[in-house]
Amino acid sequence: MISQYPKVLIVLIAILSLTSLDGIAQYDNLTFKHFSSREGLTNNFVWDLHQDRYGYIWVGGLSGLNKFDGYTFTSFRNQAEDTTSLRSGVVLDVEEDLNGDILIGLSTGFSIYSYEHDHFYNINLPDSIPSFELVRDIYVENDNSYWLATLKGIYNLSKKSGQNYDFEYRFYPKQNFNEEFSRVTSIQPKDDQFLWLGSDEGLYEFNMVDHTYTKFIPSDTTVANALENEIWTMHTDQNNHLWFATLSGLIQWEQGSDQPKWISTLGNSLFDLRGQPIQSITENAEGKLYFGISGDIGAMIFDPETNETTLFERKSGEPNSMQENDGHYFFEDIDGNLWFGYHTNGMSIAFDQSWRYDLNRLTDSTEPGLPEHDIHQIVEDESGDLWFATHLGLIQTTEGEEGFKNYLPNPNVSPSHVDNQISSLVSFENKFLTYSHSRNFNVFDRQKQEFESIKANFQVTTTILQNSIDGKFYFGSLSNKISQLSASDLKVTEITVPLVDSLDFTTNGTFILESNDQSIYAAYVRLLTNGVKFDFYLLDSDINEFEHLPINLPLDIFAFGMPIPSRTQSNIIWYPTSSGLYRIDTSSFQMDLLFQSDASIFTDLSQESLYEDSEGYLWLPSQLGLIKLDPITQTLTYLQSRPDYGLQVFRTPTQLSTGEFVAPGIGGYLRFDANNQVLVADINNIHVTDIRAGSTVFKTLTKPDPVSISHSENNITFSYLALNYSNPQVTRYRYRIVGYNDNWVEVGSQRMVFLANLPPGNYTFEVQAAQQYGTFGDITATQQFIVLPPWWRTIPAYILFALIFGGSIFAVDRFQRKRLLTQERERTREKELEQAQKIKVAYVNLEVAHENLKSAQTQLVQQEKLASLGQLTAGIAHEIKNPLNFVNNFSSVSVEMLDDAILDLKSLKKDLQKADINADALLKTTDETLHVLNDVRINLSKIHDHGTRADGIVKSMLLHSRGGSGKRESTDFNFVVKEYVNLAYHGMRASKNPISVDIEMNLGEYVGEFSMISEDFSRVVLNLCNNAFDALRDKINAQTDDPKSKLSESVAFKPVLKVRTSRNGKTVLLEIEDNGPGIPDDIRDKILQPFFTTKKGTMGTGLGLSITHDIIKAHGGELYIESEPGKTVFSITLS
Repeated sequence: MISQYPKVLIVLIAILSLTSLDGIAQYDNLTFKHFSSREGLTNNFVWDLHQDRYGYIWVGGLSGLNKFDGYTFTSFRNQAEDTTSLRSGVVLDVEEDLNGDILIGLSTGFSIYSYEHDHFYNINLPDSIPSFELVRDIYVENDNSYWLATLKGIYNLSKKSGQNYDFEYRFYPKQNFNEEFSRVTSIQPKDDQFLWLGSDEGLYEFNMVDHTYTKFIPSDTTVANALENEIWTMHTDQNNHLWFATLSGLIQWEQGSDQPKWISTLGNSLFDLRGQPIQSITENAEGKLYFGISGDIGAMIFDPETNETTLFERKSGEPNSMQENDGHYFFEDIDGNLWFGYHTNGMSIAFDQSWRYDLNRLTDSTEPGLPEHDIHQIVEDESGDLWFATHLGLIQTTEGEEGFKNYLPNPNVSPSHVDNQISSLVSFENKFLTYSHSRNFNVFDRQKQEFESIKANFQVTTTILQNSIDGKFYFGSLSNKISQLSASDLKVTEITVPLVDSLDFTTNGTFILESNDQSIYAAYVRLLTNGVKFDFYLLDSDINEFEHLPINLPLDIFAFGMPIPSRTQSNIIWYPTSSGLYRIDTSSFQMDLLFQSDASIFTDLSQESLYEDSEGYLWLPSQLGLIKLDPITQTLTYLQSRPDYGLQVFRTPTQLSTGEFVAPGIGGYLRFDANNQVLVADINNIHVTDIRAGSTVFKTLTKPDPVSISHSENNITFSYLALNYSNPQVTRYRYRIVGYNDNWVEVGSQRMVFLANLPPGNYTFEVQAAQQYGTFGDITATQQFIVLPPWWRTIPAYILFALIFGGSIFAVDRFQRKRLLTQERERTREKELEQAQKIKVAYVNLEVAHENLKSAQTQLVQQEKLASLGQLTAGIAHEIKNPLNFVNNFSSVSVEMLDDAILDLKSLKKDLQKADINADALLKTTDETLHVLNDVRINLSKIHDHGTRADGIVKSMLLHSRGGSGKRESTDFNFVVKEYVNLAYHGMRASKNPISVDIEMNLGEYVGEFSMISEDFSRVVLNLCNNAFDALRDKINAQTDDPKSKLSESVAFKPVLKVRTSRNGKTVLLEIEDNGPGIPDDIRDKILQPFFTTKKGTMGTGLGLSITHDIIKAHGGELYIESEPGKTVFSITLS
């Protein structure tokens, strides 16, 4: 500590420190800007400063964290209800890890700010590890490991695999140190195994392998004492020298040295650093070291390469200096700006003033508004004296002499009278032609040192020049006339500029200019209602007449300045306009438009003009300085004056014979060497920060992936930002949408662009930034985005449109066809009327034919019935024959038996008549008679049964042939099936080609009755059975005709017809199966069609199965056909 040194030494150090302040390097070219809570800082106590990879400045202080973008401060404080807000406490250290996350060490803990998620992760330790306190320093070892220096010791945080904000924690408490101390203040790596730990009680070495601590005690007691007085921070520079910032001064441990040393002075400075508390050490890319100091000075820069040292201190009453000599933190950003963090006054930025100049005033007064400080023009004479056209007359200064000489055109009035306010000055023959604000011309004789008034009848309002050949003066005017003044006799001649057209105009005027080949030109300008018309003329001085030149500028110019001839190029005129700078070649009449993207700098040149120097550069006055234009590269260099050390208004500069420049204006004049300037740096950090599409916000700073925007949200706002900390308010922007409009659009200082209704497509938004009048550099921020098409421009919509279009074409075609058909019908209408009668007859005939067709169809159906009836005739005859045989036989027997009975009765009668009654014989006779009568009774009963059967067969036949009542009645289903299967079988057996078929009936026991039209359903059974018999016959015939198929009798084909019935609830199933050849696949789908038959000739009508199918459907049933070689099953389901 300082108190450890002897008082004499302290006094000596103080004396040396104070005397050495005279040797502080000057930083007059730096401009300071100060920031405090008034500008948005959360607190004026700044602990730490940090610039992240995006260029933002982070400020850690007593009450929270700030992020600064040059325009505004964003404050981060703890919000009790928000767990993603910054942890409360003092921000002691701000670092950045290799992933771009911001690490914040606080008095109460440790937090991480994620750019990607835009919130904080507050790291909480497990209960087994003591909580963080006073996190003074954070060392980022690698992607996955942090070391924290705290009050209680050091912590190591290692990221868990695949996790960014979930850690494994290790704690190494201070009790493990060999000596007790209060806190660890800083961490620096020594090598792969050891860390240097700075504390409030000295320097320690920490072994990361065995986790042991060793205190380092320097052999030099002064160094040891300095290290014991709290190591505030440590830094390893690019040369691997280790620097210690302590409260007792600066200590350096050079690479290769055994011991550190206490630094008394650095570089070429005599300032004694011993006893000066050092609070920060930083380094820039070039290896310069930056020290924040709290003592007699506030900061220091040391360049080890040049050994140059620059010291910074607070200058009382001087705003262009540090705010206090307590530099908590000091560093240089990537743009070369210097940042100072203070103990109580917030922070400051200092940037190099690129324009190095001297401000001169003609009097000792610093009041810029004095008349002598309002200078319009400066002219250098042959002896090097400077002559000033001022609001206090003509003023002369001589190099090397103090003071000035003042000459008034009208000494009889006040020195500041308008007669004495000179605005133009032209040198000739040791004289000056002056023009004052009272519009008076005077000639000043430099030898006589007196003015002579010129009584002229014209008033110049544009330009004055003197021709180098004839010595005559030429004056422009607000008309198409110029005036010529002879320098010898002061005679005035008026020359008219001829008009080449009769356009109407509101204002006109003529500029006069002389090229470097002594040619005189006139530029005649007219303000039209739709623009500006320029005409150029060449003067023939021998006859005083102008010749019009074919130089045609466009009419879309709305502002322009005074044209000037080139001093370095022959036949070239420079003409500044609102469209850019025209380079006009008066020999070839070629025009080139330069500086189109920077045309805004030429829009306010009504009072001043361009100036071309000896190297061909063009100079232009601006509001805050001068602009240097390079017409070859079309680049701009902006020279901006300091706000507290410059002019209120700048006017056209002039180059002196020494090569220096003088720039007049209100407040004096500036003198500078154009070759000894620091160019304004390009803006290095430009970002597209976010895109707003409707209600959706896309954060693009850390996520540069293409953004997809729906068509419904196609109102897009792009926000962008250039980090220009020296003068952000004058930063200019331009943008373009690549893929939509590749031309750059300048938007001034606007940091937001709104675009509406972009067509669907892939685009790239590009934005560039520049200083106020500087040239846009190559640094471009880009963001790709996609505007999705509306639903009606998608592929499914196109398909739908194609269908609609096709349908429309079809509809139009149909409509057109219908229209044409209607027209055709109209044309044939009369013919149709003529044929109406014939058509009527034809219609009647057609109706008759239709009735005949219906009758034929009915007959055909009936024929089919009769055909099937014919097939059944033999079977019916056979069926009837059997009962008739029974009737005949039993009736004959019954007659014989009756005859016997009659005889017996007659015999009995005789016996009775004889009265010879034999009881036994009578009983026997009676019994025999009764037996005969009983037999007769039985015979008669059988005759009745067979007669009834014959009657039923005939009724069935009649029903089948003529149809029934058509009513559905409950009928014994099995009886109908059995009856008509037998009928079909006997009909087949009685036909011409009978075959033997085994009939297998499997009739379900519980089928019972079913509601049906029996006479119709009988046709179904008959048709299906007859078809089955036909199929079986075809198979038998096929085997008989084919010799190869003749087999032994044991394996010969046996026709079988299987009939099955069953019932499942209300559904009745009838299956008729045969083992015939099967139905071929090619006709299976046709067999139910009407009139389709496979029978030859007239053997079949083709209606059997069609009628069968119709009857089944009429009964609410379905017919299913399964067929394969050797098996065909017709299944009928009835519900």
